[in-house]
Amino acid sequence: MAQATARHILVDDEALCEELKTKIAGGEDFADLAREHSSCPSSAQGGDLGSFGPGQRRSGSCKDPVWLSPAGSYKSHRLNFRRNLATNKG
Repeated sequence: MAQATARHILVDDEALCEELKTKIAGGEDFADLAREHSSCPSSAQGGDLGSFGPGQRRSGSCKDPVWLSPAGSYKSHRLNFRRNLATNKG
């Protein structure tokens, strides 16, 4: 079965999400930014969500952006009144 290895940063507003996306594109470390800014418990692990197959993440999580994006790209989407910046590490 195909697997994705994902990480994410969960923040309260779109402006911060876009700012973080720009910082990552500029070379800042994703894990460091997740530890500093993410409101998800995964922030302690640099936003790491581990590996999972299709349909193994609950609906509304980073499931779709991870599976619909190429490895190494970053997708921002709305998640229950917050913003989620997710990436498929490959």
